[in-house]
Amino acid sequence: MPMTLDDKSRLRKTAVTVSVAVMTACLAVSLAALVIIIVRTHGFAVRIVSIEGAERSDEAEIRLITDTWLGRSLLSVKKPLLVYKLKEVPWIRDAKIGLVLPSTLKVRVTPRLAVALLNSRTEYGYKMFLLDAEGVIISQFGGGRLADYPVITGLELNNLYAGEKVELAELNGLLKVLGWMKNDQAGLYEEIEEINFENAYGVIRYKMLLTRRNIPVRTLRLDRDFFIALGTVLQHRGGLENIRSMTCLSNMIFVESRGSSGSAEDGQQEVRTR
Repeated sequence: MPMTLDDKSRLRKTAVTVSVAVMTACLAVSLAALVIIIVRTHGFAVRIVSIEGAERSDEAEIRLITDTWLGRSLLSVKKPLLVYKLKEVPWIRDAKIGLVLPSTLKVRVTPRLAVALLNSRTEYGYKMFLLDAEGVIISQFGGGRLADYPVITGLELNNLYAGEKVELAELNGLLKVLGWMKNDQAGLYEEIEEINFENAYGVIRYKMLLTRRNIPVRTLRLDRDFFIALGTVLQHRGGLENIRSMTCLSNMIFVESRGSSGSAEDGQQEVRTR
């Protein structure tokens, strides 16, 4: 039986489809073989590791992880694994990996930013730790260095290790506020020298020392509204050098001032803290 035009057309379409499929499969196999050859023969070998976002003094710690890829194929770099290892470094908050042909491994890290220095009593005596706004311990703080952060005292915490998070709700809440303040209220942040946790009959109170003014502040709260109100008091009240102390009760800040003879005057209501 002779083939009709429709049969011939279908046959041609089938032949074309088969040819395209065969060519695609051959191309895929060729590319896979090429990749395997490049990887196994160290083609596009890593010659340069570019690091961004780290201080020069911190690069050595990163290179202990990244330099293991030097001389190996750039195409063999396991980016998720490398990111995971970098984020195990306590002071690294996040990391991104880029591959730049023919031979550059590009690493960009986002460091954790310290907001406070914790001076805690532990089972091994008093130790100091740098904390970020998320409550993660960046590192233990050695002696002989000046601290440019508020110092948190009055706590007794054990099992504190770099890279782990401090599990204390009141402390973590304060650290978040300090992180906000460092970014948005830098002037007030720089005023705070020490924040002391006092636990009286199961109620946590806070005693704070404002360093430049040498003003003690007592409060039951350390939230954002309190610090906004405190900043308003310091900014707008005249004669700051005459302030003896401040106390926050409920939602009001009371200021105790020195009289002309140096004696303390009666407390005055200052700013409502919402």
